[in-house]
Parts: sequence; structure tokens; C-alpha cells
Amino acid sequence: MVCPKCGSDNFDAISKIKKRGFIKSIIYILLTICTCGLWLILGILRGGTSSKTMFVCKNCGKEFNAQQGNKAQRKFNT
Repeated sequence: MVCPKCGSDNFDAISKIKKRGFIKSIIYILLTICTCGLWLILGILRGGTSSKTMFVCKNCGKEFNAQQGNKAQRKFNT
């Protein structure tokens, strides 16, 4: 895997936590109230947060995911 911008293999892995947006939170609260708490149980079963692994190039600062890095590697190898 290489950086899609500069082709460097000098990068760090970071984890980004996805947060629920404001509108999704309001909808979630309304559904919880209307269903007498059923959505609270579904939220607990689903898990509250999710994370995504990203990579940051140390040379150019480009932030990319693994799929972009693998595509770039095929491009730079040909």
C-alpha cells in the first residue's frame, strides 16, 4: 500500500470514531419515545460507536483509507 498522492510508503495508521449526527440523534430520540424504549435496546445491541481505520502520509499529509492505498499501489507499480 502506498500514498495515492505521492506514492510514498511512509505513513501512519489512525483510528477515526464516527459520531452520530444531530438529525440522526433527534430521529433516534423520537423513535425511542414513540416505541416506549424499544430503540434503546436495538441501539445497545448494535453498539454505540463505530470506528474507521485511516492512514496519513508522513511526506505529503494526505489522509486515505486502505482501499485507496491499494489502488494507488497498483497504479504506481505499472
